[in-house]
Amino acid sequence: MMTLLTRIFLGITIVAVLAGGYFGMKLKTHRDDTVSQLKATKNTLDQTQNTLKSTENNLKKTTSDLKETTSRLETASAELENKKKSLENEKSEKAKVEAKLKAANNQCASLEAEVGRYKNAMPPGLSPEQVKGKFKEMTDQTATLEQEKKVLQEQLTKLDAEKKQLEDLARARRDGKPPVGVSGKVVAVNPEWNFVVIDIGSKQGVIENVPMIVYRGSKLVGKVKISSVEPSVSIADVLDEWKQEDIQEGDTVIF
Repeated sequence: MMTLLTRIFLGITIVAVLAGGYFGMKLKTHRDDTVSQLKATKNTLDQTQNTLKSTENNLKKTTSDLKETTSRLETASAELENKKKSLENEKSEKAKVEAKLKAANNQCASLEAEVGRYKNAMPPGLSPEQVKGKFKEMTDQTATLEQEKKVLQEQLTKLDAEKKQLEDLARARRDGKPPVGVSGKVVAVNPEWNFVVIDIGSKQGVIENVPMIVYRGSKLVGKVKISSVEPSVSIADVLDEWKQEDIQEGDTVIF
């Protein structure tokens, strides 16, 4: 028979074995649960990483799309601004064209009114072509009259100058003085009879018994006295008391 101590030891051993088996089973179950949880956590982590990677890719794509959209928006804004400027320019050009059109319409209305006045003033029985021909004829006549008027005005101016000259000559003859500024040239010299012929006469205002000075260039040559006057020439006696040199053809004679 086993002793009490042996029995106790055997009971303890059995209890220990049973406890070890129980705890071993518990430990295995806990380990299996832990492994399962670890696998599940790893799967969840893998899924999370895949989701994160997909999210990053989506974010990159979204960022790229945003940049492209921003660029398109900037381009669209620039195009819109250009269109606004073009529209403003078109409005300005339109305003100019409208102003020109208005002016043209006003001018047309004025021309139509003038044509109406011409039609009302048109002689009865005449066609516009006949009136046009009459108008051209009158225009040509007006141009001819203007030309004749110009010629007559020139003639009148010339006659006024001649009238003044004649008045000056008459006054000079009345006063016995030649007109100021009259000059001529010696065209002939007669030393034997001591006279000279000059190329001015009564038409230039030369009168008899009037002395004239003779120059050669700027040098005083002598003095003569008119003795005979013709329309275009005169004869003058040489005054010896004024003679500096012999008078020659070509010398200048002035009053």
